[in-house]
Amino acid sequence: MTKHFNNQKVFVAGGTSGIGLATAKKLLALSDDVTVTARDQKKISALRMSDPDLKVAALDSTDKNELRNFFSSGAFDHLIITLSGAKSGGLFLGSN
Repeated sequence: MTKHFNNQKVFVAGGTSGIGLATAKKLLALSDDVTVTARDQKKISALRMSDPDLKVAALDSTDKNELRNFFSSGAFDHLIITLSGAKSGGLFLGSN
């Protein structure tokens, strides 16, 4: 599994808490390029302080324009969605 993520860009939607954060931390041990996203600025700021090796970006996955702009800035090798079920996965559910 280590070889699979070596030199790969990994994106974790909803990666600032819970299983998303645990997943991001585990992946960070396998890859040096892990980006997590969230809408809550307080969570983003706290994560930047506690885990400086993680890349953290503000992104509202329910906003189609934000998603388009974010992903137009670069490609990822792996997309992991760990958004809260209460949020229904946002626009990722209808993406292709």
